[in-house]
Amino acid sequence: MKVFREEGVSGKYMNRKAMNEAIRFLEKENKKYTKIHYFVVTDADRIARPDDIAEAFTLEKSIEGLGVKIITVNNKRDMETDE
Repeated sequence: MKVFREEGVSGKYMNRKAMNEAIRFLEKENKKYTKIHYFVVTDADRIARPDDIAEAFTLEKSIEGLGVKIITVNNKRDMETDE
């Protein structure tokens, strides 16, 4: 398990140090024999805020495109519907 913390950084910014590090980590590790299956966040808005829904969608898809499922701890995240 690896933890990336973004204390004091708003989720409305797409270019965030810890988020970028997390994505690079996922890319690197999933090229090895070790396969990371889950990306766990406290709330969905820790990945991205809905200020720019297209950017948020792109960021989520880049994580999921690595074969990683996003799990939120404090709220339900339904990816089966368009909402």
